[in-house]
Amino acid sequence: MQHYKDWICRWIDEGSPVGNLARRISADDEFPLGGHKAALLARIKAIEASEGEILAFKYTWKMYEDDAFKKPSESTLEKKLVLEVEKRGGICWKFTSPGTTGVPDRVVMAPWGRVAFVEMKAPGKKLRALQRKRADQILDLGVPFYCLSSNQDILSFLQEMFDSEI
Repeated sequence: MQHYKDWICRWIDEGSPVGNLARRISADDEFPLGGHKAALLARIKAIEASEGEILAFKYTWKMYEDDAFKKPSESTLEKKLVLEVEKRGGICWKFTSPGTTGVPDRVVMAPWGRVAFVEMKAPGKKLRALQRKRADQILDLGVPFYCLSSNQDILSFLQEMFDSEI
């Protein structure tokens, strides 16, 4: 099982409350590796985290729990992606292309004209050869392609696609 400290450090280079929280936790030698939400939150408050960092912890905790303990299914992750994209004012359409197999699951459109193709996978699953070929075709045209297989991946995608702090 991955500890929250390791999980959150994926965003250590982000210029957002999540990134600030990751840096603060990473630098704290006494931050508990295990423990419940209340114990970790108490430590975050003890190291004088900002309100934004505390909110970032509360927001990311549920995603961490799902990734670390529940191993969400592909369909659960896909529903989460749709919900989070729509909450941010974007569109997340199911993508099918009759006659062409291996296309990504979703096309995501964000304000400011941003568009990306997204393939959802269950945790630990990889792209099949044909899916990899389609991903390469999309990327060769300069269009963003993402393969998401965890709540952590979804959060990173949302931050990049929507320039959102959390």
